[in-house]
Amino acid sequence: MSNIRNVVVFGAIGSFSTSIATALVQAGFHVLIHARLDSTTTFPSGIPHIRTQYTFDRLMPLLRGADAVVTILGLVDVSTHNMIIDAAVVAGAKRFILGDFS
Repeated sequence: MSNIRNVVVFGAIGSFSTSIATALVQAGFHVLIHARLDSTTTFPSGIPHIRTQYTFDRLMPLLRGADAVVTILGLVDVSTHNMIIDAAVVAGAKRFILGDFS
């Protein structure tokens, strides 16, 4: 059995993050969605979400306890991905999955 239980999903691009988060919940994972402060995306009820600034200092403590991190960020500066990866590593995440090749 996998030791991946807690999954954090970053991003709110259209319905991608909602679809992925819903599928992960249906597969038995504990999911938390992180969205930017200015995101207007509506998330499904029953799936917790946090709106926050994407900075290392804000994200690293929020990633503690995450076994896996999935990013659905679209076309953002690669430094944003790198910062989230760094925060996930320091927080102890075991897996990091990029949702695209931007």
